[in-house]
Amino acid sequence: MDCIFNKQIPESTEKIVIIRPSSKTFITGLASSYDETYPKILQSRVSVEEWSAALAKINEALFYYWPCFMCMSFGYCFSPCTLGLSFCLPGMRINEAKQKVIQEMNSINKDFSRKGMKLKLVQKCSTSWIEVELEEILAMDTDNSQL
Repeated sequence: MDCIFNKQIPESTEKIVIIRPSSKTFITGLASSYDETYPKILQSRVSVEEWSAALAKINEALFYYWPCFMCMSFGYCFSPCTLGLSFCLPGMRINEAKQKVIQEMNSINKDFSRKGMKLKLVQKCSTSWIEVELEEILAMDTDNSQL
């Protein structure tokens, strides 16, 4: 089903870089990890090492807070019998994971804001992605001779 829902993920542009999920998603759309591939468009803003470290923090938070296999199996297997209430148990862990990812992104954004970048988690119908918004970096005019 992910292949169907992932078709609604937009393509990257010059102003917004899209980081696609690299694993399965929960019914809320949150993925258990995101692609760590270094986008070439970010070369002038951030190094490969900084990018890898940032995405590793996000993916580690997801890994740590993601529900275990048994919890996920319980949610999916008993959903017909419980009319979907069995998703509450893994859903609580997924919400914790989402909150932790948002905290990590806020921390990363403090560093990336100086470089004209901002990370944002976007969740839509059973899929999600990370948007890297690229802002213009204004060159400081060092010529003060006009004063």
